[in-house]
Amino acid sequence: MGHREDWIQRLAGTKGVCRTARLVQDSWPEKRWELHRIEGATDKGVIVGVYATRGAASKVIEKIAYEPDFG
Repeated sequence: MGHREDWIQRLAGTKGVCRTARLVQDSWPEKRWELHRIEGATDKGVIVGVYATRGAASKVIEKIAYEPDFG
């Protein structure tokens, strides 16, 4: 069984700054989600955190979308 990847983009504020992140789920048995701040599709990114559920990672994504810089 492989891992799962999700790409997330959020528009931050009225200035049109777009934040891009990648969520990667580990293979079985742990299935934890790693959140990475990325600049583009080929960028490995900077790890922001590791989360037990997709929902927990989503809450962080909503918060960091509006911060000046993260990662």
